[in-house]
Amino acid sequence: MKIESFQADDLKSLSDIQPPDWTDIIPHYRFYLSSLYCLPYKIKEGELLLAVGTIVLHEDTAWLAHIVVHPLHRKRGIGKLFTAALIDQIDSNHYKTIYLMATPMGEPVYRQVGFEPETEHLYFNEGRPFTQYTIPVGIMPYNEQYQEPLLLMDKKVSGESRAIRLNEHLSDAWVFVSNGEFKGYYMPGLSEGLVVALDEIAGLQLMQFRLLNHALAILPVDNTAAARFLDQQGYKVFRKARRMRLGEYRTWHPAYIYNRVSGQIG
Repeated sequence: MKIESFQADDLKSLSDIQPPDWTDIIPHYRFYLSSLYCLPYKIKEGELLLAVGTIVLHEDTAWLAHIVVHPLHRKRGIGKLFTAALIDQIDSNHYKTIYLMATPMGEPVYRQVGFEPETEHLYFNEGRPFTQYTIPVGIMPYNEQYQEPLLLMDKKVSGESRAIRLNEHLSDAWVFVSNGEFKGYYMPGLSEGLVVALDEIAGLQLMQFRLLNHALAILPVDNTAAARFLDQQGYKVFRKARRMRLGEYRTWHPAYIYNRVSGQIG
């Protein structure tokens, strides 16, 4: 079995291997094909698409995303071989840390190729809608004066330099400012809606603002303040996923993440 670049013509076969409890992966693969920093790959057997997965490159870190094996060809070692092949495509001299989000099914496979767990993400739903929420004065639309503090905050919290991705979504971002000080941000256009704040008040307010337009909240278990707030609002944990790392550990601060970006870049 040989790893090959994923092509536009392969999009039509994605529904055959789509996990039933995942959101539609076709739009994601369309994006991967058009992005300069995403490298989608596949394994085929004849005309049959056996596995797909993508490498997402940041400044000096990488993520593995949307790794899927055809449901009729699982438990044959394809997932392990394919993941190892994806890792081999990454320049380890430059990208010394690789991340991924693992489902319970995928985690044993990723452990076999050297990934180790860093934290767990909790998926919340069924909470009370925030129809009576009044947007506080501190939340305001982004303007360019906040670009530098926003990117610096993101680098501190995530442990990565991912400005290339964030800069694409600054125009519709929201920030929390108190007494002239930048406290946090919400990026509704970036996948699931990233919320980051170093201040608990700012984080909870931005999280509530996000929930006006989202039914789910997904955040690291380390953010106990956010988890406690969601529990008080009637939200329930219905799923968990493991964030895993291969390579050098990077200092990061999951307790300041009030909603993740996505399963593709944490």
